Amino acid sequence: MTSKYVFLLFFTAVLGIGQVTAQTSSKDSSGEVSRKQTEAIVREYLLKNPEIIREALAALDAKEAAERKRIAAVKLRSKQKDLFMNAADPVAGDSAGDVSIAVFFDYACGYCRSTLPGLKTLIESDPRVRIVYKEFPILGPNSRTAALAALAAGRQGKYIEFHHKLLSSRDLSDQGIKAIAMELGLDHAQLMRDMADPVFAGLITTNAALANELDINGVPAYVINDQIVPGAIDAASLAKIIEKHRAKAKEGVVAGAK
Repeated sequence: MTSKYVFLLFFTAVLGIGQVTAQTSSKDSSGEVSRKQTEAIVREYLLKNPEIIREALAALDAKEAAERKRIAAVKLRSKQKDLFMNAADPVAGDSAGDVSIAVFFDYACGYCRSTLPGLKTLIESDPRVRIVYKEFPILGPNSRTAALAALAAGRQGKYIEFHHKLLSSRDLSDQGIKAIAMELGLDHAQLMRDMADPVFAGLITTNAALANELDINGVPAYVINDQIVPGAIDAASLAKIIEKHRAKAKEGVVAGAK
């Protein structure tokens, strides 16, 4: 039961008790206001000012939201290494970039197909950005097969090329993957063997666990330094967020120098 409903039950109880007891309340032997009278007063006040309950619930919602945000921020900070420094994850851009973006995606996701190629444009226009690709196949068996194929292509030095070919293709079947492998000049037989390597399956499981810990349950999702940006976003919008992070980092350096 959420605290909101506990709160509602509390006020309901006050109103109910007050209604029953107000009829029988009186000053006690000492002449002081009794508990029953207090309940009646509270009840009367709330009935005359019901908006107070709404205001209190709104304040409670805001407090709970702030607490969830605080907990999420703490958790996100604790997962920076897992997000950005897992050597098994494919990486593009500047390996020592000042802003890192971890992107969780699925090749069967239409929004991923439409927005993720923008990361290539971003890298070309901003040489200081570092992209970490988090294979997160959640939309069915073909998604998982495609993710394994892309990771396996990395062993032949073609992850990025394979990644973009998959994003531009709607055919994630075995035949579709074979066609992409042949187009890129990969050894398809070796690709198939590498796809069966449990290391890649383990990486996908690791990514799924990390997404779950960070409450990432959809694709695409971007983690930019210490900020989660859910949903599709274009390269221009990403660039603006990146600049905000750079400005924030600069302010921190300046403040630390004082």
